[in-house]
Amino acid sequence: MTIARDFVEWAWTLDQSTIPTGILDRTALHILDGLGTALAASRMNAAPFAVPTAASMGHADESSVIGSCRRFGAAGAALANGILIHSLDFDDTHPAGLVHATAVTLPAALAVAEREYASGADLLRAVLVGDELLGRISSAAPHGFHARGFHASSVCGVFASSLIASLLSGSSKDQAVNALGIAASQASGSMEFLATGVSTKQIHPGWASMAGVMSSALAVHGGSGPDTVFEGERGLYRLFSAVPADLAGITAGLGDSWQIADIEVKPYPACHLMHRNLDIAAQLHARLNPAEIDFVVVGVPPESIPIVAEPSHTKVAPRSAYEAKFSVQWSVAAMLLDGHIDVDSYRSDRISRPDIVELSSRVRINPVAGDGPAALQPGDVTIGLADGTLVRLRSDDPGSAETALSMHDMVIAKFRANVGAPEETTDALVSAVMGLTQASDLRALRAALTDVAEHWELVPVPPVTEYQS
Repeated sequence: MTIARDFVEWAWTLDQSTIPTGILDRTALHILDGLGTALAASRMNAAPFAVPTAASMGHADESSVIGSCRRFGAAGAALANGILIHSLDFDDTHPAGLVHATAVTLPAALAVAEREYASGADLLRAVLVGDELLGRISSAAPHGFHARGFHASSVCGVFASSLIASLLSGSSKDQAVNALGIAASQASGSMEFLATGVSTKQIHPGWASMAGVMSSALAVHGGSGPDTVFEGERGLYRLFSAVPADLAGITAGLGDSWQIADIEVKPYPACHLMHRNLDIAAQLHARLNPAEIDFVVVGVPPESIPIVAEPSHTKVAPRSAYEAKFSVQWSVAAMLLDGHIDVDSYRSDRISRPDIVELSSRVRINPVAGDGPAALQPGDVTIGLADGTLVRLRSDDPGSAETALSMHDMVIAKFRANVGAPEETTDALVSAVMGLTQASDLRALRAALTDVAEHWELVPVPPVTEYQS
């Protein structure tokens, strides 16, 4: 047996009744969060190319595009929705694998589930299984894909979306294995956007979702792919990873624990590698007068530095909103000055704010090696005040952490801020998602999404409001 065959065997025999209720509820919350980030992106026109590109692929009445009343073929809808969910970089992350999960898994699941008239429980199960594969194959080689210049969300995501599409379309086990093998030839995602400030990264989850849907279709119609796609001499890790992979861990203990439990909802629309330091900067803002800051030292794991701290001249003064989302210097400075980071913080007309750029120029980077994934390393910020006082705070210091909202409350608050529709309309969408386990079909979810889009057509689009994390 190979990894692909072992995983498909597990997924195809997974009994829904054996999945803990708490895991299904958590899956629904991640779906809700993904829909919210897509709706915010749609309102802000953050990816104006997403829907027109889907339209150019044909107008089959199969699947919904989030934030639009239009429907397209499943592959086109998966592309558009993946782009929309990820375009603000506000979507969830699996820190150990450093992948955006819902931006890849939900678009493929929603597109194929609608096309196949699946139930709400089918949709939940497919997303959960896709997240399981994505989390396991990405974290099997921590930071290995990024070290080679590849975006792990896209490179690994295509396998998850392929598995999802095969599961929901009723493929046989052999067809699902072939689809995974075919998906390997669609794996892609260059990190070169970091050097230029462009937003290519927005496209990556959408491409992975669409390519997974297409890989599954190719297998259904007779296409074949290697079942050694993960462990082979020319498989995923040999081609894309700079570090050896823990191949045995990919299928070890399937069903005993769940990767979705490790996926984190983002409180900030920025690279997850900066979040712990932004948490600390928020606490320091509440304790200090920003006008008294002389310099700032931010501890950053060495493997994160090429992504969020270098080259320093573009990180200090970002050339685009997307570049600012990957600048720990700029983002920490913004948090110290404003006390919050939200989608408006990274608007293109705000990234050149003189006060933020000036403080950003006084942020120094201190490489701090730690144990475990870089995204889970403690935040570490030192402030040098004008009077010579040094104030240092780490997120693992006793008393440094503030009381956080529960995941449920955080997702609901974030979702309401992102949607920007009347309470009744928003509540209907929340109810449709949280009631998926009992839904015999997706009509309520589809109707609720359409109601939001129709509301936007009737009233001016409101700004995305800040929520308290």
